[in-house]
Amino acid sequence: MSEQETLSDLISHYEALGLNGFQDEIFRSRYLSPGTNVLKSETIRRAAIELRDIEIETLQDIQSRMEIEIKWTL
Repeated sequence: MSEQETLSDLISHYEALGLNGFQDEIFRSRYLSPGTNVLKSETIRRAAIELRDIEIETLQDIQSRMEIEIKWTL
């Protein structure tokens, strides 16, 4: 099994590649989030930063949080 990447890893990839590189190399799309003018890759980056700010780095970290805390964050 390969090692799980953290949200900090995802954010670092974004910072290293920039918006265009992140879209092209990681997501391979330039789609907008439904009902917005925001690219899906940007929405994911924002969510990753917000979740990391409340000390969620991996999927396992979510288990120790209340659902409402995550909803408020996002």
